[in-house]
Amino acid sequence: MFERLGHTLVRRRRAVLALFTIILIAGGVSSSFLIPRLDNGGYNDPHSDSVKAASYLSSTFHVKDPALALIVQSTNSVSDPTTVADAGALEKSISQEVGVVKTLSFWSAGGAPALKSTDGKAGYLFVYSAASDPSTSKDLAKLIQSKFDGTYKSLRVYVGGPAVINQAIGSKISKDLAVAESMREMAMPSQMTWIDLHLHL
Repeated sequence: MFERLGHTLVRRRRAVLALFTIILIAGGVSSSFLIPRLDNGGYNDPHSDSVKAASYLSSTFHVKDPALALIVQSTNSVSDPTTVADAGALEKSISQEVGVVKTLSFWSAGGAPALKSTDGKAGYLFVYSAASDPSTSKDLAKLIQSKFDGTYKSLRVYVGGPAVINQAIGSKISKDLAVAESMREMAMPSQMTWIDLHLHL
């Protein structure tokens, strides 16, 4: 089947090239009408706790979007003395890392209710970078994840936020592209030999 298809394409290569050109032009024209209709974003649930917390930060503290959003969880209340001390130590350590320009948390914001969980056992800790677009702070995301994601003293820390998501997507795409390229390189020699053979017949 594929051999017959290959023979047909080679015999009618000019018609195939003309058809490909027409399809390419038609696709370019249609895309000019479709692209303006596409919306950017749509990743956030406007009713989620994280979006409500970000809105609170913007309206109350007049700060831009953070690069990282950490959930700091305790087995006790966020107001427990041990939790308060450990959360303070965590925030201080993060604030001293390269690339961090500011931190803000439930504890450093004076116990703002919007920055803690409904069960009262977890609070937000936001990390800000100097980048105009926080989601581009991939190096900072990798650093904070490698050093603080997991257990810290009596706390369980979950590192997330725009920069972490962007870094994860970029890493996944890079790995997929490497796999695709290796597959293409393995397949290309035989394909080229087959095409060259038929072009010279």
